[in-house]
Amino acid sequence: MINRILAATGTTEDGMAYMLKLRVKELLKERGRSKYWLHKRIGMSYQNFCSMVDNKTGSIRYETIELLCESLECTPNDLFERLGEEEAPKELEAYGART
Repeated sequence: MINRILAATGTTEDGMAYMLKLRVKELLKERGRSKYWLHKRIGMSYQNFCSMVDNKTGSIRYETIELLCESLECTPNDLFERLGEEEAPKELEAYGART
């Protein structure tokens, strides 16, 4: 299930909590590109695009993941960061979510 901040949350087999975070801003910085450049390549509304990039959306389409990967010349593994039990609650708090 996708959490409100575009993060799949759950637990590992040993009961540790985790969260997946979209890393678009980091990848753009590494490549010297802007959010506006990527927005034009993706072709979604700027408001929805900004929500996605800021990890404040409820879902992401496979087609969008594919476009992000093509545009940023990366893999889906590069797009997401898995946060551990200690980091996940801090990320959720940063966006006003309750853990």
